[in-house]
Amino acid sequence: GADLIIEGSTIDGSTSGDRGGAIYIFRGSAAIRDSRIANCEGDEGGAISMRSSGSGGVDLELDNVAFIDNTSLFGGAIFSSGTTNNPNTITGNRVLIAGNTATLDEAGGITFIGGSLALSNSLIADNQGSLTGALYADNADILLVNSTIANNPADPFFGFVESVFIDSGTDFTVQNTIIWNDQLSSTLPMISLGSDSSMTAEWSNIEGGEAAVEVSFGSTTNWVAGNIDDNPLFTDSANGNYRLGEDSPSVDAGDSSLAVGDFDLEGNDRIINAVNYPATGPSTPAVDHGAYEAPADLPGGTGPTCPPDLTGYGVVDADDFFLFLQLFADGDPRADYNTHGVIDADDFFAFLAAFAAGC
Repeated sequence: GADLIIEGSTIDGSTSGDRGGAIYIFRGSAAIRDSRIANCEGDEGGAISMRSSGSGGVDLELDNVAFIDNTSLFGGAIFSSGTTNNPNTITGNRVLIAGNTATLDEAGGITFIGGSLALSNSLIADNQGSLTGALYADNADILLVNSTIANNPADPFFGFVESVFIDSGTDFTVQNTIIWNDQLSSTLPMISLGSDSSMTAEWSNIEGGEAAVEVSFGSTTNWVAGNIDDNPLFTDSANGNYRLGEDSPSVDAGDSSLAVGDFDLEGNDRIINAVNYPATGPSTPAVDHGAYEAPADLPGGTGPTCPPDLTGYGVVDADDFFLFLQLFADGDPRADYNTHGVIDADDFFAFLAAFAAGC
């Protein structure tokens, strides 16, 4: 097990004149679960600082952890420094990083040097850094799956990149992920690759597409499949709500085989078929882009391509029949099959006719 375990805890207002406003980890391992770290301040890592040594790196597990409104000189929420021989590792699922600030250098969200960082079902939003807003990485492997990076500004006078600065020798991979700034109006690039770095994107929604990534000498971009450049229509990003809103092109648009974990950032099922949104991902039901999964009854959309296929599995079978019975018994709006505003026997018989006809 981990050397340090923190569960079900809140750390608020902790300060340090050096490393880690709340927590400093010097080699070893730690796990933080179901916790919140907020309003903390340190010179290096407003919430957490972690450094490797000549005898080993740091392994940090994050599960359902929120980092809110922390401040530092370097790495507003998290600062991690490892080496090639003694790398650090962060594995995070359902991590919220919002409102953090780095005032002197690097990233307002995460500064990660030397090692591997993997985040799934996570949100990095509304952070500000002197160099870049969301993420600074150097000599690292970075993987984001079903995550959202949005509206992370750099310092208006000294900033270099609005959201993600991938420095030298780093591989950056995004899958089923949204990177979008709908509240910023800057001429700075949103993503920048330093020398000998790479960015790979799969089934993601990235503002400006591949052409918007700033590329340095020896760096490459690899747009694999299924990527789009289409406003994800967040519900209310101006007030920090990054759930997918009505008519969002990111609903049912990801690759379900790439999804990690059973739940989204909010704790809802990770793969939900939104009835009025035909899957544009490679399989059905298709996972959404980003940190949040839209509900089955999300308004808008173009309407189901096969209405009796309630499960979204691409075939009309007994699973759809029993699901309708459950929806009917629960009074779920999806059981109003004839859309007359009331759930009654007419809906039951309308569904039976559609079920018998198939698709």
